[in-house]
Amino acid sequence: MPLYSLQRLWVTSIIQVVMNLFKKLATVFIVLSILVSGCLILNNRVFAQGNQPITLPSVKTLPGEALYPFKRLFEKARLAVTFSKKGRINYKQKLLEKRLSELYLVADSNKASAIERSAQRFAYHAGIYAEEINKASEEQKGQATRLFDKYKIVLSKVRDMFPANSAYWLSAQQDIDTLDILSDKF
Repeated sequence: MPLYSLQRLWVTSIIQVVMNLFKKLATVFIVLSILVSGCLILNNRVFAQGNQPITLPSVKTLPGEALYPFKRLFEKARLAVTFSKKGRINYKQKLLEKRLSELYLVADSNKASAIERSAQRFAYHAGIYAEEINKASEEQKGQATRLFDKYKIVLSKVRDMFPANSAYWLSAQQDIDTLDILSDKF
């Protein structure tokens, strides 16, 4: 057999081995991805009273990460081009839920440097959402009040992750108090 044919056979064999290895790695990657995504979905479930879960939206970028400022910039741009009243209310509610989810995940992962800032950001978005709801119908105000009640359950769980009267405990309690004050204005 000529040398050229042996080299070609050898290269073909190596390519087949590498392809099989990539297939196995791809399978492992897919299985791990499914497991990790399942953990993230379960991680965003907060059990309320009566074991009825409140599902928080998943967030890909948390405060303190490099891409977070770009995420916020995109959110502000999207809000600027949302013109209908209903669209603005819905988007502000979605942003408020994202801030709650971020706060819960930051507290749960004990990222101390981002907890207080996340709590402040949640309170700010609650105020922005409440301003929009104050101009809305009584039905929407009632829905917002019920929504705030659900959020207070999640915030209580965040608060209880920390020792009583610690800075992080107080930040979460302040968010609960903020929701109470805003609800009273509806």
